[in-house]
Amino acid sequence: MVEKVSLESLGLKNSQYGNLTSLNQNSQDLLSVFGRNMNPRHLKAFMGQSQINLNCYETGDILHCDLNTLMPMAETLHENRCWITGRKIFGRDRVLKLLNNDSPSGAHKSLALYKLYCAKYGGLKDKNGSIDFHNLKDPGLLIKQSKDFWTLHAAGTHNKTIDKLTDIAVNAYSPELAVVLIRESGNGVNINDKIVKKLLLDSNKNMDENAYNKFITEIDTAYKELTGKSLDKFIKEEYSKDPFGLGWFGANKQGNEYLSILDNARQNTHGMNNNIFSLGFGMMGINAY
Repeated sequence: MVEKVSLESLGLKNSQYGNLTSLNQNSQDLLSVFGRNMNPRHLKAFMGQSQINLNCYETGDILHCDLNTLMPMAETLHENRCWITGRKIFGRDRVLKLLNNDSPSGAHKSLALYKLYCAKYGGLKDKNGSIDFHNLKDPGLLIKQSKDFWTLHAAGTHNKTIDKLTDIAVNAYSPELAVVLIRESGNGVNINDKIVKKLLLDSNKNMDENAYNKFITEIDTAYKELTGKSLDKFIKEEYSKDPFGLGWFGANKQGNEYLSILDNARQNTHGMNNNIFSLGFGMMGINAY
């Protein structure tokens, strides 16, 4: 019998890591699970979930381990988001450089920076809780501050910073950041379709089919959790055929394409027994969420 090692026994709190969980071994034989019990549905679920979890773990680990470098980066971002001093205009290049991370950690460190920024300058719902999107008072803070304020048209708020944050959401496999971006894309007259298209449609170029379907369904779930509304309703209203944007007559052609993407992802995304998943990844401290 393998002794179970917990984070608490090492003097660490689980909330510090988010998806870093206790190290465990299942008593079942690995080859038996992946041989006799594994079927095509399990394999698809495993491949999709593993990519999401590995990326989620990477961001959480960076957020915990790199605070000494992330904090001054967050302070620099804040300094260059101020309209009063004019730094929001003249500091754009530095902001883009901070977000355009070409280091081995890449988009994951940029995502960790985004979450820390929103926590530091927007606050946490639970001050003793973890730094994650569900605990941020204003998870869209940096996105709002990056918009051009002189236009009421949603598409007119699109700029290089918003575009880079959208890249980060895809490359770091962050359905929560994707949700915040989608929600903010509709905050104005009409909708910023460039953001929605990049997240729901073009993201399939950056991942395999299993991970892409899982990413879309995670966005679907996270949208409901973070906004209290369904993503279907958002699409029907923002891409509505009727002139009032109420979705009475259904979605237009573009909206229907996004709804079809959601339907397809739901049909082809499968969950799996957590014991089977943890058997392969439990030893790494990564678990299904």
